[in-house]
Amino acid sequence: MAFNDDSNLPLVEELSQQWQTEAMILARWLSAQFPQDDRL
Repeated sequence: MAFNDDSNLPLVEELSQQWQTEAMILARWLSAQFPQDDRL
């Protein structure tokens, strides 16, 4: 898969947005599991 191909750019951006959403959900879940942890 060639990432420099323009036809793949929308797919890469969509995957990146999805990953960022998943990461935010995971971060919120982790902070809820460890509310006393100041590092989060």
